[in-house]
Amino acid sequence: MNEFNQNLYDALEEQFEELRILEADPRSLFSRSDVLHVHWPEDFLTRKNTAAAVARLTVLMSSAAWFRLRGRKVVWTAHNAQAHESHHPRLASAYKAMFRHLVTDVVHLTSHGARVVDSEWWPGQESPSWTAHTIEHGPYHVVRPEIPRSGGVRLLALGQIRPYKNLVEFAHQWIDSAGAADELVIAGGGDEELISALEAIPDDRIEVIGHHIGAAELQKLLGFADALVVTSKRHNSGLVYLALSAGVPVLVPASEYARGLTDSYGSSWIVEYGEPKGKSLCDAIKSVRVEPLPAESPLKPWASIAGEYMNVYTGSGRRRFLYVSGAPRVSVRPESKTPGPRSHILGIFTSVGRSQYQGQLVVAGECRLARRYLQGDGTESAGSGALGLVRDLVRLVWRVGFALAVRVRTCTQTPDVIYERYGLMQDAAMFFRSSETFDVVECNGLFYREAASDRDNLSLKSLARRLELARYERADLVVAVSETMRAALLEDLPEASEKIVVVPNGVDVGLFDPEEWVDCPIDGPIRMVWTGTLVEWQGVAEFLQFLARRRDQLPEFTVDIIGDGPDLARCKEIASNLLEDGQCVFHGRLSQNEVVSVLRTSHIAYCGHLRLRDSAMYHSPLKLYEYLAMGIPTVTTLSRDAAKIYGDLSIGDLIFEPDIDNSLLSSIEFAIGISKDRSWRKRIREEVVQCHSWDARFRSIEREICARSAKKVSSNE
Repeated sequence: MNEFNQNLYDALEEQFEELRILEADPRSLFSRSDVLHVHWPEDFLTRKNTAAAVARLTVLMSSAAWFRLRGRKVVWTAHNAQAHESHHPRLASAYKAMFRHLVTDVVHLTSHGARVVDSEWWPGQESPSWTAHTIEHGPYHVVRPEIPRSGGVRLLALGQIRPYKNLVEFAHQWIDSAGAADELVIAGGGDEELISALEAIPDDRIEVIGHHIGAAELQKLLGFADALVVTSKRHNSGLVYLALSAGVPVLVPASEYARGLTDSYGSSWIVEYGEPKGKSLCDAIKSVRVEPLPAESPLKPWASIAGEYMNVYTGSGRRRFLYVSGAPRVSVRPESKTPGPRSHILGIFTSVGRSQYQGQLVVAGECRLARRYLQGDGTESAGSGALGLVRDLVRLVWRVGFALAVRVRTCTQTPDVIYERYGLMQDAAMFFRSSETFDVVECNGLFYREAASDRDNLSLKSLARRLELARYERADLVVAVSETMRAALLEDLPEASEKIVVVPNGVDVGLFDPEEWVDCPIDGPIRMVWTGTLVEWQGVAEFLQFLARRRDQLPEFTVDIIGDGPDLARCKEIASNLLEDGQCVFHGRLSQNEVVSVLRTSHIAYCGHLRLRDSAMYHSPLKLYEYLAMGIPTVTTLSRDAAKIYGDLSIGDLIFEPDIDNSLLSSIEFAIGISKDRSWRKRIREEVVQCHSWDARFRSIEREICARSAKKVSSNE
């Protein structure tokens, strides 16, 4: 048995008498065991014999499927994100596609390892279906003899000699960096051609030991070594933990992985070298003997690690929080045509990960079927004819199919909380029992009204209304994005007042950070900005018409319009006919980082939501918070959000009345005035960071969930 497994399972059996561990064989793999714990499954892909690799992976997949069908856990300790050297790329793709859906829990050794695995196994913005845990590596049982060291620094490169380790390149780099008395020992079996190439390097300071290293020889090598060196940037090297177990510092190529190791174990034990932010190899070698090492290894004892693994096996630990968005048009990919919902979903879900909960994200718009056939910008008009009826029937089929898929995906790990961002005619929680899961629905709009009157793409209006109101009625908690939204809900559901809470939109204050404050030049043009999806109710066309009418009363200006949408053509026509060349720049859709770059050079922003045809303006303007997080004075129409934050900052003059030119002109003049004052811009940002970040928003939701779920449990008892 591998030493990691042996140490872990010895510690588990010592602490937990009820635990019985079976080694992998056909009988145990298909036994009535409660947990299948998998280590290094990717090693099967390193076998050159295709038949052998297929046979072993087939046994693994079959046994994992057997455990899942019985409602049992499949736990994978992700020592590596992928095989170091895979000889079967097609088989590797099939293995990943199947295995990722069979695993219930993944244990990562570092937080960086978690990010690497997620990015490689769940590309794009797709959320893992498994529950992730981070449990550190324990110490190996290795004794380092006390051998006096003098002269130069002796580096040890230990382990299998393989191409991905770039040992020949490292050896030449070491020759150029090391001192005359320094030594490099490269020890391990492996690729015979590489071993010969290393032995052929003409430098007496390099010693190559080209065979498997036994326990006695390993102790001797560690005794002579001043430091062990890792030459590959791949995450999670077992050699790091071997060295730390023996009290030997480690040189690691500078990377996010290396930074994580330094944060965990300290710069005395981990020395980063090379680009982009590490020391030069020469300085790294010299630093090995500068700092005295702590007396004890920094690794966590196996007894503590065993307890953490037992929590994984039994399901103890963080509560599970399932965030679901059932609308097929809403995607969280960078190229999403729904940037507002994307920001909201990722904002809340990222905050979930920093809370008491273990989060899982399921977004309907990320599945291939939705991306290929069902996505648009949400503004298409189908009317109430045959096309509208077909669209509604598709919505009803999608409603049941997606809800069933969500339940199947969580069949072995029922979430403690399900949080659904409501989509027209959707109900992702229909197959969850109320007694098991606390049910939260987020309401961003009365979609049966919007789809019927503002987008004209709903045919079964009465049915859509009944389904939407029934979803809110069944929920344990309804999160409305504004007071106006809450009031609109209460018109239809007057008896639901106690369970409807208001939590406005927030902002990612880390992303929307101005870094440097921009002063308005007195004699230069004022840069105005707007970003979002160009639809009629955003009021951008009206804003451009206003600028054309009042151009003579305004200082020299330019306008940046970021985004696209159905109103783009009308806005471009207005700008072309009424404004001067170059006065209005249409950037199209940009990435969030590109948007932030434009915002950093902007003086004022526009946020002129208009009243929806069938109701009051009940949205919580997401863009308002993004502009304010950048410290940009923003002229805006009246909303509860704007009234609250502007009232707290005593800048209510930024709110204007739509359709009244003098009101908007006065607000723009006021915005230009405070944009020249760096202290005002700083005050605006500080207010947003303190009270309106996504973390602050989710804390409000979390408090409501905790209080109401406790009441629900007591009432059920």
